[in-house]
Amino acid sequence: MRDVIKVLIIIGNSEILHEMITFLKEKSQYQSMNLSMPSNILSFSGLEIHLREQTVYLHHKSVPMTYYEFKALCFFVQHPKWVLTKKQIYEAVYHCGILEDIDNIVYCLIHNLRNKIEIDPRHPEYIHTVRGIGYKFEVKKK
Repeated sequence: MRDVIKVLIIIGNSEILHEMITFLKEKSQYQSMNLSMPSNILSFSGLEIHLREQTVYLHHKSVPMTYYEFKALCFFVQHPKWVLTKKQIYEAVYHCGILEDIDNIVYCLIHNLRNKIEIDPRHPEYIHTVRGIGYKFEVKKK
């Protein structure tokens, strides 16, 4: 059982993990296994993402986000250092069929997101362009 929980934590499926912990609590197995939910706050060099509250803070200041911007940011942080194509980003954020103009849609989404979380959007710290492919989330060490 512990191995299953570790796998769920590693792959980031907090919804299934939460359901499993709730089930175990009800069956009294929870206390003997000493389980807890993983942190709902993700921190990256001045950027904090509060998953349960769906809020973002940059250097302790609240950053207003649209639903889709928050969803995109969460998708990036679930896949750190992965090069994500525009199609992957589009499908993860919008959950609908591919439109003809996904390049522009994803570009605008990333542009707006960078304007909110980057100190200098032209020289991003968090979301980097991978020319000809897409984008990746990586915090560069200074």
